[in-house]
Amino acid sequence: MTDLKRRRFLTASALGGAATLAMPAVARAEETVQWRMQALWDGGTTPFEFEKKFVERVAELTGGKFDIKLFSAGQLVPANQAFDAVRSGAFQMMKTFDGYEAGKIPSFAFTSTIPFGFPDPDQYEAWFYELGGLDMAREAYGKAGLTYVAPTVYGEEPMHSTVKIESIADMAGKKGRFVGLASAVMGDLGVAVTPMATAEVYSGLEKGLISYATLNDYNANMAKAVNANGEIEPGRIRNSAGKLVDTLTHTNWRSIIRVRTLIYIFVWAAIGFAMLGVLLTRERLDLNVLHDRNPLFVTLSDGSIRNGYTVKILNMMPEPRLIQLTIEGLPGARLIIPDIKDNPEDAVLLPAEPDQLETVKVFLSMDPKTLTESKTPFRFVVQDINGSERDDYDAVFEAGEIK
Repeated sequence: MTDLKRRRFLTASALGGAATLAMPAVARAEETVQWRMQALWDGGTTPFEFEKKFVERVAELTGGKFDIKLFSAGQLVPANQAFDAVRSGAFQMMKTFDGYEAGKIPSFAFTSTIPFGFPDPDQYEAWFYELGGLDMAREAYGKAGLTYVAPTVYGEEPMHSTVKIESIADMAGKKGRFVGLASAVMGDLGVAVTPMATAEVYSGLEKGLISYATLNDYNANMAKAVNANGEIEPGRIRNSAGKLVDTLTHTNWRSIIRVRTLIYIFVWAAIGFAMLGVLLTRERLDLNVLHDRNPLFVTLSDGSIRNGYTVKILNMMPEPRLIQLTIEGLPGARLIIPDIKDNPEDAVLLPAEPDQLETVKVFLSMDPKTLTESKTPFRFVVQDINGSERDDYDAVFEAGEIK
């Protein structure tokens, strides 16, 4: 089964089953296997419909030999107790929210609600399926004797509130429903955290047990209207005044152009302009020189001292250039390039091909009577004869012991 097919098959979220869960083995079994599974949400909600599709898909792939009976949240045990119930064998499978158990197993905080985490669901998908997140989750579940099947990744969770909230300060001192890592973060912000089960959130808001909560079933708080032709109109949602409004009649620019988005745009624009500036102003002529190591110098028959150098010239232009090579700071030096006949002793012209590195062997000879030190610093210089670009490289002339 390919990764893509496996993802389509495992559409339910954070499903913890018994450690013996193995779909291919069940598909080959002669007898029918019957399991019980508790959902995270109530019947009729969007996530519950996906859980129904999951158990139907399992039955289809196994020819009806793997039968999973689905129960809505709370039908068997409270949703936030399903983890321990499956571990104890009360039933075989669950869809759960890892944040319920993050206090016992800290790693679950990173497979549940993550404040200030990835802003895009696709980034979580990549983390789970491409960067080892799924293996980490299965390792954590394995220590508890359970098998983690696959995640369902939601987007950023909306906040449901019965009170007016305009800043984080407005949340302090009020009861809010958060679980997992989010509960620790919100607790530090002054929120009276209540780790209420998912299925109890809406009733908790209605009864005043909590003032606000994060919850991601958008469809659970939507109302749909049917027109005279029996067609479903676009969804409508309740605004802060409790009235139903058409979600498609206006654009909420504040949700699109956020401060964070503007910061990202500014940062990337600054990086782009900086890179463009570097490309436009960078030197397109580069010089590098290596001094011969063995020997450092040679005494010729006429008594002069010769040093050898390997000169490398990089032409970063898309067209050929003629480069002049000279030396500075070493008066009386004779410049010799074996590959060039009758070259001048103070300067030489070298062709440089487009986007190529040219390597030239260069010898310098000096009359020892003109030298006062065993090591004399000087400079190689290259310059485009048809332009102003130039580069230089500091070098040393070795003469040994000066008598």
